[in-house]
Amino acid sequence: MKLSDMVTIDVNMNLGEGMNVEGQVMPYISSCNIACGGHYGNYNSIKETLLLAQKYGVKTGAHPSFEDRENFGRIHLDWNEARFRESVSKQIQQFHDVALELGITMNHIKMHGALYHATAHLTDYVKSGPFN
Repeated sequence: MKLSDMVTIDVNMNLGEGMNVEGQVMPYISSCNIACGGHYGNYNSIKETLLLAQKYGVKTGAHPSFEDRENFGRIHLDWNEARFRESVSKQIQQFHDVALELGITMNHIKMHGALYHATAHLTDYVKSGPFN
């Protein structure tokens, strides 16, 4: 048996972040995380990226972050539980609403930048996530 018969690799990329590379890379990836308003993104960028993903059969996920466009979501913001829940829920909801409008199912959620590290290492963020 060959390794290719045993292993599936998900080639994942962060998109919808204003780099304008989506059309060039989408044919070569299997899933993407789409910025949904914190560090970058709005209705139009989410919709455009989702439509490209749909065209190429790429799985899509929401890519929320700290609301920090100036630092592209790379700075940790000291949010309390309520602020964390509100912001992340709002971003995921925005992604979900656009996806639903297009008939696309959200496959996953991947936090961005400093929020990714906070949810990976700070128990206050992990235990108070929007789905707990």
